[in-house]
Amino acid sequence: MKTAMLLMAEVGEQAVSVSEVARRAGVTRPGAYYHFKKKEDLIAAVEEKLDKELIYTLDRSFAKRESFEDASDLSAEDLSLLKIRIQQMLRDGARKDPLIAHYRKLFRWHAKHGHLREGMDPDMTAIITASASLVGLFLVLNGADSVEERAKQAKRFRKTYKTFVFEGIFTPATKAEWPPPPELD
Repeated sequence: MKTAMLLMAEVGEQAVSVSEVARRAGVTRPGAYYHFKKKEDLIAAVEEKLDKELIYTLDRSFAKRESFEDASDLSAEDLSLLKIRIQQMLRDGARKDPLIAHYRKLFRWHAKHGHLREGMDPDMTAIITASASLVGLFLVLNGADSVEERAKQAKRFRKTYKTFVFEGIFTPATKAEWPPPPELD
């Protein structure tokens, strides 16, 4: 999977082939094709794995009001993960993107319980939050010259983004007593 992720980030998903992933991973073509009958199966598996990891990490960070600390640390080490997710988001659009859908459920729950500031549309908040977190973090980290520099930049981004999210969209009462997030699918 790691080889497929790196290749997808390098050449884009349209140029990825099961054969090339097998070659780079040092496995036989028949072995690779046993697991992934066609390129679309491989891409779907990579995106599903990435989405599950990202959503789990973001949920954990959001619940602790840490503004995706673990996700930005992971991304500081490997920009290809962010690049793949951004490509997927652009391809799928706001209606189909799993991260936006997840945030949509989360912000609708917060809106229902009166946690969002008046006038905050939970659906628009989900789109803005998901896209700003991924694209913003990628742009910040992509300009760094080393993993160490990316780690420093990730920390700066987290701090600013945390203030933006938790001070900007939630009501003062909610900020004072942070509710546990709902169990989302």
